[in-house]
Amino acid sequence: MLISRCASWVWLGILLAAAPAAAQEEEGSLARPQLALESRLRVVFQYPAPGARVSASRGCGTFVAGRAKVHQFDIVLVLDTSGSTDRPSGGDIDGDGEVGRASLDAAGLQRTSDRGDSVLAAEISAARQLLAELDAASTRVGVVAFAGSEPGALDWLLPRTPSARTLQTLTTQHEAVDGALDALLAEDPSGGTDMAGAIDRALAVFSAAADTAATPGDVHRMVLFFTDGYPTLPFGHGEEARNVSAVFAAAERAREAGVELHTFAIGKEAVAWPLALLEAAERTGGVFTPVRHPADLIDMIAHAGVGGLEGVRLYNATTGQVAMPFRVAPDGAFHGFVELVPGLNRIAALARTTLGVEARQERVLQLEADAPSAQVPYELLRRQTALLEDCLLLAKRRRSAAEAARAEELRRQLVVEIERARELARQRAREQRKRLQLELQAPR
Repeated sequence: MLISRCASWVWLGILLAAAPAAAQEEEGSLARPQLALESRLRVVFQYPAPGARVSASRGCGTFVAGRAKVHQFDIVLVLDTSGSTDRPSGGDIDGDGEVGRASLDAAGLQRTSDRGDSVLAAEISAARQLLAELDAASTRVGVVAFAGSEPGALDWLLPRTPSARTLQTLTTQHEAVDGALDALLAEDPSGGTDMAGAIDRALAVFSAAADTAATPGDVHRMVLFFTDGYPTLPFGHGEEARNVSAVFAAAERAREAGVELHTFAIGKEAVAWPLALLEAAERTGGVFTPVRHPADLIDMIAHAGVGGLEGVRLYNATTGQVAMPFRVAPDGAFHGFVELVPGLNRIAALARTTLGVEARQERVLQLEADAPSAQVPYELLRRQTALLEDCLLLAKRRRSAAEAARAEELRRQLVVEIERARELARQRAREQRKRLQLELQAPR
């Protein structure tokens, strides 16, 4: 799907209010003084430089990058590595031209014929895309993997699968995060699903890094939690109510620590039993997103409501043409290709939060046929490369107003689909809660 790559507006949808932070880049801001927590949103351009002379590009346009920011971010990616994540995702995740099929191993367990197309591979691919779009200058990322073993009398004899482990502590060195994801993809998924242990492990990652934050009081902390199941641990199968209650308790600890849990239920099983994930997100101010088809996770994450902004738009104010392709990351980092006309061009970026706070910034660029080629900063090269891949896909299609309108309509349909799926999940969660006879304390 090209929805996330073509849409000029990327809707995210999480409330984000924060104290102002100093910015060294050129910036524009707009504040609403009536808010209880003074909320300031700033738009900054990172590339090109103000007044830069740029030469005509070949097809894609001029690369523009910046950030709509309120906070610095600490993000922990929590990935499910239980045995079921070795099943096929239903898509060609690794792009080798073949889609992994379901097969049985020697133990009679369902696996995928192509490990690069497994549910775990889809989780890791989504994490990689997200990582490529984050601003390493102000966003630290960590990685936690979780599974777990059934408690039993043979614990002394059989090696236990750890409930959760830290693969990467919080760091702005996103290459290290990539390395952790590489190592995880090479592992064999196994074990059960200890969601409570995973949440607690993520909280430990935040706690260990709290004293190293550049501005500890202005860091927005969130967990992106991927799983294809429901909690089977820490108490084991047949103890569903206790396992779910353990997730609620862990979510309360996250809420008390000021950590948002954004949960993704991947596949039919997770969508059919959503209570733990839905409640964990709602208790912490996060967003729950059902993803019925695991292969769709990469596209769904862009429209899930993760990150704090309602929308960001990048366009050429001189011509009115929007950037295409264009991406926005959960931390507000944005980048796109903008078509310029000869002479002066006013490039504008407009951002808005769900509170209605808006900020707009312009940067003037000069398009000249003989202008020297500008060097893209190293920290932006990954984002430019990912966007060039999108541009190549778009180049195979007609770049017309009708095509752009179709992409926008597809985006809107996807947002509606997500909301319908969330409502269905809420209904199922109510039924599951009633069946388990769990009395839940309302989120505070």
